[in-house]
Amino acid sequence: MDIAIEFQKELFKFLATERTMKNIMVEFDATVFDLTEYQLTFKLLQKCVAKIKRLPAKADFLQYITTQLPKLKWDEKVEAEIFATAKMLYTPIYASKELLTETAVEFAQYQMMKKAAEKYIPTLQDGVEIWRSFKNDITKILAIGTSGGSDHAEPTSVFDEWDEAFSEYGQTHPCYLNGLNKLTAKRGFASPELILILGLPKGFKTGTMINLGVNYAIAGLKVFCVDFENGQKAYRQRIKQALLQCTRQELQEEEPEHINNCLQFWKLKGGNIFVQSYTAYANTPKDVEADLDYLREVHGFIPDVILWDYPDIINPSDTSIKETRHKIQHVYHEIISLNKRLGCFSFAASHTTKSAVGKFNYDMGDFSEDWGKAKNCHATFGIMQSPEEAEAGVARLGVVLQREGVKSGTVFVNIDESRQLMEEIDEAEYQHSND
Repeated sequence: MDIAIEFQKELFKFLATERTMKNIMVEFDATVFDLTEYQLTFKLLQKCVAKIKRLPAKADFLQYITTQLPKLKWDEKVEAEIFATAKMLYTPIYASKELLTETAVEFAQYQMMKKAAEKYIPTLQDGVEIWRSFKNDITKILAIGTSGGSDHAEPTSVFDEWDEAFSEYGQTHPCYLNGLNKLTAKRGFASPELILILGLPKGFKTGTMINLGVNYAIAGLKVFCVDFENGQKAYRQRIKQALLQCTRQELQEEEPEHINNCLQFWKLKGGNIFVQSYTAYANTPKDVEADLDYLREVHGFIPDVILWDYPDIINPSDTSIKETRHKIQHVYHEIISLNKRLGCFSFAASHTTKSAVGKFNYDMGDFSEDWGKAKNCHATFGIMQSPEEAEAGVARLGVVLQREGVKSGTVFVNIDESRQLMEEIDEAEYQHSND
């Protein structure tokens, strides 16, 4: 059996029937297929898609072929092979859809890159504007198959799927703070949500996300930490402090073998935490996605939760966006799209404005940089702490806004920065700490 031909058969079926491939298949050259009948049928399929603006159903495509063949005047044997190939396209697909998608996207990118090179390279000497246009086209080409493709589903009727009304989101994952879960509509968090942790500078935003991530990992989830500010070594150390509930000094004095045994024990539960650091105002969400592709291929790691620290200093993948507020909003939308594709949810840190200093509770006017973040995120919880509360080591994690769930509410917590710990306490403990 010729494996190459068999895979081409599966790829052809995939391109013809997977609706997320519509915009990709139009970039294909029919010579990707070795068999003549495949090449001829594929060209007919492309013309049919151009006419009806969608991938055709089996009956539609066969009817289209019936109307076109008399004009082409091919012999009966060729016509029979084309009809047989067209019918084959609507049989079950047996190859890996992930591998088929990667192959389709790679070939489409190759074809588009060749066209872009032929267009721009001869005139690059004409000025930097040509390079900018070339670079923008390259960015769009590299985004093929990752932005707006696989997460665009068929329209569905609410009435037809009424029994699934409460599963519009992905699986709900409660966090370790029970009080926080109770403030949400789903009693936890789910894909494709982007949840902001709002706080003052050095207000334990990173520590809050680390505690959420660590406890999700202990519960068996896979967590990816996107660090644009702290540095990978410092971030990993803070995670280990939270895991082992120890100070920096105690961590340095602990026997490495004991630490490794603890880490391996938690890993046996199925959870894991990967950390990667990036350069502020230089790297983009596409760079993060590239690292996630590597982790999937090499380690089989697909995140359930992503921690972003923090999106305001991430460049959007579209380099043509120049205005700061538009950059931030675009990054937020890229994160949500990535959540959809991976089936995960994200927490992200965000600073308050200077006017929030000394406020007892935060509101929508306290977002720094761009108020549009309030519109783009699914929920925001603020870490609120007066000087007296900070001295007592307590704080309030409260609702700033959310699309679903209660509009106000508070979780009382103890914060031990020396051990990178945040622990929930009841109101009586909170009051006693403030006395």
